[in-house]
Amino acid sequence: MDGKSFNMGFLAVIVIGMVFTLFPRETEAIPPFARKYKTACTTCHWGTFPKLNAFGRAFYANGLRMPGGDDEVFVKEEPVSMGASAWSRLFPKAVWPGTIPHLPAIGFRMVSEFAMTKERPRDPRGGDAGRPDRGSDSNFVGIESLEVLFGGTFGDTLSFFGAGSIDELERAYLNYAPFLFGEQGFFNFRFGRLDMRVTPMTSHRRQLSLAPFIMDVMPTVSSGNFWGFHPAQNGVEIWGSLNGPGGKGGLEWAAGIVNGETGEGIELFDGTGDMGTIIENVEDEAGGPFGGEFNNNKDWYVMVSYKLGGMGVLGGGAQNGSLVSKGNWQDNSVRIKGYYYRGVTGAYVDDPITGSAGNPLVGGVFDKNANRFKRYGIVIDANWWNFNLIGVASFMEDDIKGSVTYEAGSFGSNSPRESGSSFDTSIYTGEIECVVLPWIVPAFRIENVNPSYDARDIKSFTKYTFDTTIIPRANFKVLAGVTWTDYPDKKTGIDGLDVDGIDFGSFLDTTYRIGVDIAF
Repeated sequence: MDGKSFNMGFLAVIVIGMVFTLFPRETEAIPPFARKYKTACTTCHWGTFPKLNAFGRAFYANGLRMPGGDDEVFVKEEPVSMGASAWSRLFPKAVWPGTIPHLPAIGFRMVSEFAMTKERPRDPRGGDAGRPDRGSDSNFVGIESLEVLFGGTFGDTLSFFGAGSIDELERAYLNYAPFLFGEQGFFNFRFGRLDMRVTPMTSHRRQLSLAPFIMDVMPTVSSGNFWGFHPAQNGVEIWGSLNGPGGKGGLEWAAGIVNGETGEGIELFDGTGDMGTIIENVEDEAGGPFGGEFNNNKDWYVMVSYKLGGMGVLGGGAQNGSLVSKGNWQDNSVRIKGYYYRGVTGAYVDDPITGSAGNPLVGGVFDKNANRFKRYGIVIDANWWNFNLIGVASFMEDDIKGSVTYEAGSFGSNSPRESGSSFDTSIYTGEIECVVLPWIVPAFRIENVNPSYDARDIKSFTKYTFDTTIIPRANFKVLAGVTWTDYPDKKTGIDGLDVDGIDFGSFLDTTYRIGVDIAF
């Protein structure tokens, strides 16, 4: 496909998509919580799902219950009692009573799209120059998977949530929210497969749907570390919230212990050539392509955030027995969040006896505890009128016990012999979103990635993403957008040398997409 045909085809797709969605009307969505409370998705979502508005965040902070202790007022489908309420006064001589949802607390989500791609780069390390597999392609992606969504409560203090494909749950956890001083929300305990609160900006609830945040999935390529925040980690977490003065804003905190498994980056950065070899070696050591764990060490993390202004982080209850589902994306406020994650993972290192080189490309001695890595940063999330502005500074530090060495000409045909133990990356992210009309939400993101590796450094690059969400129904959205980067197509200068670029796979390809996302 030539460039002219490529661009004309994309414009045709956009026009068709716009015509398809010219006449929206308000409709109730029917995922589990919408059915439970008989309310539209827009009650809790910022314009559209899956991003949460201030009320949705407060619902989340209250353990998946209505803020202000008003949950029972708004439940329209009465739960099934598991024991009489009087049993609580007989405890421990009786089982503590509880409830289960009246109907199965389950929903579904389908995504389908049409995509056009242009490969970047065209001359990758260890690959064939100008190879045709992703050179310029167009592809219809049918409804290739059906995502299951479930969530609900078991009585006053237990709640549950899960999401994933039929055969593999991406997230699933049970949360306990005890009453302290007659209130809930100050302290919670949850366990399972967690979307960790330490994640700088969760990709599960992003507005831009074309790709996860790079800071959630970026691997440290030259050390072979594919750990990531996204999609989830198995472990336990304690967390809590407290409204600020006057019921505005407030404090949120979390701490957790998790396994520390490989993230989705090992699938997203699906490059060929040398990158493909590194992924294969890492997968072999992890025992699989996704969710692999290298050792018995546990990772830990802490997070604290404070919201200035706007709705209280625990909400304040709804008024007059009604839920607002229009115009509720407005919440003039600024949220500042700091996070720190400390983990241990494996690495190929130089042989301490023979001195032979070890690295994730050629293998060598694999020390399952060699990489002591950190992820930390600060997030600013501001809402004003119809706008949401996000700024994040994320930092990645991989410190290798021992050293990683690349011989001359390996992982870069014109590269010298290099050795080191420090592999760092800084990522700066900015995003702006705007509700132009209740059914039109454009968004733009810029992500600047700056690796700094002792050995086999990677040239800095910037990724740009723009899309527009059109909402013909509250539970049905159409998305059209483009993502592109300034990642070089050909050899570029690094430390005075012309070095061929790493193939990061389709994640950095120039991509045009239009698709639909339906929850029911």
